[in-house]
Amino acid sequence: MSRIGKIPVEIPAGVKISQDQSLIRVEGPKGKLSLEVPKGIDVILSGKLVEVKRPSDGRKERSYHGLVRNPGCQYGERGQHGF
Repeated sequence: MSRIGKIPVEIPAGVKISQDQSLIRVEGPKGKLSLEVPKGIDVILSGKLVEVKRPSDGRKERSYHGLVRNPGCQYGERGQHGF
């Protein structure tokens, strides 16, 4: 499993995150961002943490795992501090 993908993302204070099927929306005082999650990747919202999981070890799932987690982490920071 991806080492980067295993680390849960902590949502900063003042940032709201919501999930609508495969679309993740991040809203903060500095703006709004959204991220389309590819098939084979599960995003779990729990309180102030976001976890990215993959149900299988297929090639595409492995490659998407860390790639989905990093923008999610950066979106939380950008929503709070801006670009």
